[in-house]
Amino acid sequence: MVEKKISYFVKITPVGKIYIGMTEKGICLVSFENFSRSREISSKKGEHIKFIKKEEGFPELEKQLEEYFSKKRKKFNGTLDLCFVNSPFERNVLNACFKIPYGKKVLILK
Repeated sequence: MVEKKISYFVKITPVGKIYIGMTEKGICLVSFENFSRSREISSKKGEHIKFIKKEEGFPELEKQLEEYFSKKRKKFNGTLDLCFVNSPFERNVLNACFKIPYGKKVLILK
């Protein structure tokens, strides 16, 4: 069984607690819940996930989040690890979300 190590921290924000997980490749999880869904996804892929809590967090990411919530930042710098994006549909949805401009709302209709 493959083991994937994910370092994570909890950031208190104006919208509540955000759990952020990173692998050596980049950010892989952002959630308002404590990664329970990611454990289900990972077990489907046959991976064992080892979560390692970082009390000190990720300083550059925390700085960017603070700037975002104080309306000083519209875009994040860094890399993503799409290891939990399993299907073409999920990738298409995520790619569509990346195209939504800052501050805009989008309604999706069939």
